[in-house]
Amino acid sequence: MIIFVAGGWSTSSQTLVYRLEDFYKTKSYDLKSGGGVGQLSIRVKTLKLLKLKFYNKIGKNLIFSQHLFPTKNALDLLDSWFGLDNIKFIVTYRNIFDTINNLLKKKEEVNSFQFLRSKFYPTYENFDISKYGINILDALMLVNFYAMWFKVEKENYIKNLQFISFDENTRDIETVNLKLSKFLGNEIKLKDDLSGQIYKKKQFELKENLKIFLKEYSESFVDIDFTRIGL
Repeated sequence: MIIFVAGGWSTSSQTLVYRLEDFYKTKSYDLKSGGGVGQLSIRVKTLKLLKLKFYNKIGKNLIFSQHLFPTKNALDLLDSWFGLDNIKFIVTYRNIFDTINNLLKKKEEVNSFQFLRSKFYPTYENFDISKYGINILDALMLVNFYAMWFKVEKENYIKNLQFISFDENTRDIETVNLKLSKFLGNEIKLKDDLSGQIYKKKQFELKENLKIFLKEYSESFVDIDFTRIGL
């Protein structure tokens, strides 16, 4: 079986991956081409790909995990390597304003925003973010991540697709087990005492114009329902 966890940012996706690794007794892989904007595309070295294909051929369970955007290039590569219909995609999601709150906590810690970074200087020093309180590119990419996956779901472009919410994954493991048992075709019993990175609690006052902007931006996707992420 091939499972690809396409985690939304700050959605407890790493917790889900740890639990899947424990259940299937294997380690996960990522195929991202790098950090930041490297999440937008996938890349794998030839020897690693050969190893993964061999594992798949002999029936070894494969788990992939990254903030995968379902772009044409990424899906075409996955299709050529493994066959798209052979991959079970799990997308994790969360209220977008809770995600932005955690991005602001990360900004305080490392002074860099999510997608464009520099090794020479703290990236937030190079951008005026006073209007919205966060680099707007981060927020827009969050909306586009969900817009793309919700579109894939709505049009049934990928037949093996399951959504898991942050609240389910952190507070209702039984619902996750039931969903994944049906989705993956065998009885799943994940351990709720395994978890990934946990952010220290801190609540930021998000700027009202940021909320208005994201709501208006999301409404430009006229055929997509964003209510699951609070828009």
